[in-house]
Amino acid sequence: MDEITRILPPNPRHVLMPSMIELDDADISDVGRWSPSMCRVCRGARQYVGYTPGSTTEFATYSCPCEEQLTLRRWFAVRGITEIGMQTRWADMTGAHEEWKAAAQDFIAHKDGNVRVGQSLVLYGRSGSGKSSFAWLIMKSLLWAGYSAHAVTSNRLSSQVTMWREREALDRWNRRVSGCDLLVIDDLGKEVAMISGDKEPTSWSEVVRQSVEDLIVRRISDRRSIVVTTNLNEDKLNLLYPRAMESLRGSGIASSMSLPDSWRDTGLMERNKFEIQHNIARPAVWA
Repeated sequence: MDEITRILPPNPRHVLMPSMIELDDADISDVGRWSPSMCRVCRGARQYVGYTPGSTTEFATYSCPCEEQLTLRRWFAVRGITEIGMQTRWADMTGAHEEWKAAAQDFIAHKDGNVRVGQSLVLYGRSGSGKSSFAWLIMKSLLWAGYSAHAVTSNRLSSQVTMWREREALDRWNRRVSGCDLLVIDDLGKEVAMISGDKEPTSWSEVVRQSVEDLIVRRISDRRSIVVTTNLNEDKLNLLYPRAMESLRGSGIASSMSLPDSWRDTGLMERNKFEIQHNIARPAVWA
């Protein structure tokens, strides 16, 4: 614990501070003012206690690249990556199903071919199965390689799709999600009120549902990759998004992720307690 070293690699050259327009569209706070005391990792100490590479049990004290973390976190945020997604490492996936870890790593290993043909991946599973974490790792791997990628989450889809009051912001968002090399749609189906056949969608959720379905179909037609995660089963998704699911079945990979036990209720809860006890901070990382 005495030796303080740098553990995080420098950001690649293409990671630049986002523009004010991008930051405003992403609704990022504290724009225009910053000091080391506002660093999400070290809170101004310029060093932090963090995991050693590849471990979830060993830790040490490291120097904190505060300015690089600020840039990276905002760069990730304007691309739709959540705070949890920013912090997720491959080392954190030790409790996840090995078959699905291998599937995610295979997608990354063949990322050039997958992007070229617009290959897609659908991850089904209960909350806590690790599907969102795999999606973030896939997305960050492509971003590291210089590909363009964007993520949309169910809890923000409604507000993003219905930004019609700010037409320019909506147009910019549409261009981002339509034209990027990879689009991650996290928790598809939660953004719509109707999740079973015996309920009717509201007019509000129907606007969102139609917009999301059009987006998926358009990307598939343009041979652009999508990674979808969802808590719903295939039958419910077929009810919600029949055209989108038909397009995905016709041109993408549909993989099922369903674990017998909730990973979140076991390994992740214990890990959270461990981090609190030892004051372990989590920087934004690539992998």
